[in-house]
Amino acid sequence: MRIVDGFGTLVLAGDHSSIESALGTLAPGTALTLSVAGKPVNTVWATRFGDVAVGEPLCYIDSTGRLALAINLGSAAERFGAGRRDPVIIRRS
Repeated sequence: MRIVDGFGTLVLAGDHSSIESALGTLAPGTALTLSVAGKPVNTVWATRFGDVAVGEPLCYIDSTGRLALAINLGSAAERFGAGRRDPVIIRRS
């Protein structure tokens, strides 16, 4: 993981091309499973926060072009107990 932003979003090292190289083309709603600090997280690929319900996790490309894991109106860092040095693994569900 690269950083945790001020909203608790986990900004990851990958960008759009690297995630699609690893997982193929991702359409909104594609089910994903992540391992965050060793804990499983079931989520979906999204293009906007409104794609998921309040309190639900989502993976998306942030405004800097980086892969990110967030919670709609919440903190992914708090929810998953993750910090900057914790590994994150992503795969299709």
